[in-house]
Amino acid sequence: MTNRLLSRVRTPVERLGIPAQQAARDALVTHFRVPGTPDPEVRLRRLAGIAAWAAALGFGGLILTVRLMFGMFTTVAGWYPPAICLLGLFGIASTVGAFGSVHQRRLPWVLLGLATSTELIAFALTVLL
Repeated sequence: MTNRLLSRVRTPVERLGIPAQQAARDALVTHFRVPGTPDPEVRLRRLAGIAAWAAALGFGGLILTVRLMFGMFTTVAGWYPPAICLLGLFGIASTVGAFGSVHQRRLPWVLLGLATSTELIAFALTVLL
C-alpha cells in the first residue's frame, strides 16, 4: 500500500487546462519572465530610464492618494474612490509589467505609456471633482 502511494507522488504532474489557456500562458511567459544566463544584459541607461519614469508615476500617484485620503474625511462623490482605486491598480500593474519585460524592446515603454495615461485620467477625474 505504501509503495503505491509513493509511486503516485513521484509521477510528474502534467499541465492541465484548456488549450487557449495554455497558449495565453505561453505567450505571457515569453514576454514576462525572469532573465536567465543566455539573455543579454540590460543597458543601465535603459533601466535607469524605466526606473525614473516609474518614480515619476509613483510621485503622481502619491499626490492622488493624498487627495483621496482628504476626500475620505470630507465630502466626496461616491464614484471617486472606486474609480481612482481601479485606475491606480491598472497603473501599478502596467508599471510592474514594464519592469518584468525590461528585456523586450518596446513593451516596457508601451506599458509605461499606459500607466501614464491612466494617471492622467485619474488627474482629470480629480480636477472634475
